Amino acid sequence: KSFRTILLVSFVSVAVLGFAAFMFLVSPRIKDAAVNQISIELSKQISLVSEKFSDAVASGKGLALLQERTKKAAELSKSRVTVIAENGVVLADSATPILLLPELENHGKRSEVLAARSSGFGRSVRHSTTTGKELIYVAAPLVGPRGRRVGYLRFSVPTTYASLIAGKINKSMLAAMAFA
Repeated sequence: KSFRTILLVSFVSVAVLGFAAFMFLVSPRIKDAAVNQISIELSKQISLVSEKFSDAVASGKGLALLQERTKKAAELSKSRVTVIAENGVVLADSATPILLLPELENHGKRSEVLAARSSGFGRSVRHSTTTGKELIYVAAPLVGPRGRRVGYLRFSVPTTYASLIAGKINKSMLAAMAFA
């Protein structure tokens, strides 16, 4: 073997190993960044519709109206929408038929609701017992008349959305490495 061949193989090996280490370290951060971006988008969507939900919950207009609004918001946002009363009872959920709502467990102790209660915004990534999928949850308080909190509005999407985004970025990085 010539010195040139040894040098070329060594250089390519170091480059490939370096890129593999980079991908190993960066891939989880890319998914975290995607989850953060999705959370920001969900919180923007919540802020756009929260006033309508706040008014409906505060006025007690009825569960049928809330359920209709959750389904419409879910359709427009391509997410799951849940309205949770201040005491944790689920008032409406786009993934649950209205007749089954009383069977849902109390959501007052869910991490995203607890965070929204204490800081005005909550986010978590966890398994949903209702849908059987891992979801990104974002929750915000619903504020009624005189600034009184009347419940929480929660949007969620599957973590596969973040995985798809991360996968596209990883493919682009692999293509760049192959080109280099």
